[in-house]
Amino acid sequence: MRITAGFLRIISMSVFALSLIGCRTTGKIGKSGSGTIDSYTETIRQLSEVEKARELTARLSFNLSGNKASGQLRMRRDHSIQISISVLGLVEIVRIEMLPEKVIVMDRSSNRYAMCHYADLPLRNELGLDFNVIQAILWNRVFSPGAADENDILRNIVFSTTDEQNGSSVFVENTYHYRFNVSTDRNLVLTSNKVSGRGLSVHYSDFRSVSDGFVFPMMLYFDMADASSTVSVSMALSSVSVANSNWPDETGVGRRMTKVSLEELTERLSL
Repeated sequence: MRITAGFLRIISMSVFALSLIGCRTTGKIGKSGSGTIDSYTETIRQLSEVEKARELTARLSFNLSGNKASGQLRMRRDHSIQISISVLGLVEIVRIEMLPEKVIVMDRSSNRYAMCHYADLPLRNELGLDFNVIQAILWNRVFSPGAADENDILRNIVFSTTDEQNGSSVFVENTYHYRFNVSTDRNLVLTSNKVSGRGLSVHYSDFRSVSDGFVFPMMLYFDMADASSTVSVSMALSSVSVANSNWPDETGVGRRMTKVSLEELTERLSL
């Protein structure tokens, strides 16, 4: 269960549920000019646009300090994000479902589940954490919490300064002060403000063309540091598809499952 507990600690306690408090994502983007402020601004505009792909499914391979597990990722834009973790690729032990109005975590091994609303998550007010923010991070998009559309996002992201160390242009999101660094090698770096010294980093690599005009990372690395330790998880994607498929936005909780708090569920998974 260590891989499950570690992944839930990264996801549930950080981006997806408990404490997204220092997110750094690196995503390869297309060339857009010669490195001027205008070209970087154009890059930010491109990354605010909604991708043509509306769905994405992939097989997942997790590695937590040598402990391995497999799973599946399913995303349907504006409707659902689902991550499952399995043992030996056969038996699902944990499922995390993120819907626009709630988060559900199911522990199949103990027939228990937890459900919470984004407004109930710690640091929700500090970071504007909701379904749209999580969705933007997973789809490698820039964002502004609470923004209504792409134009609203761009109005809230303004040029701030040039990084003296690497020459990148720094854009700041005005509401929650997320920082978007656009570097000279056309990488995007996203950093949130930190709360109580804790931080999460997410690195994307191995970008490949999935379909015409759609490129997606095949490797994701999560590192979360708290006051006492750092947990690292790698997540490799394979069999990635953006074809529309027939899967439910919410799979539903079984009749035999007992509802518990998210804290109780994650504590049990950490055993």
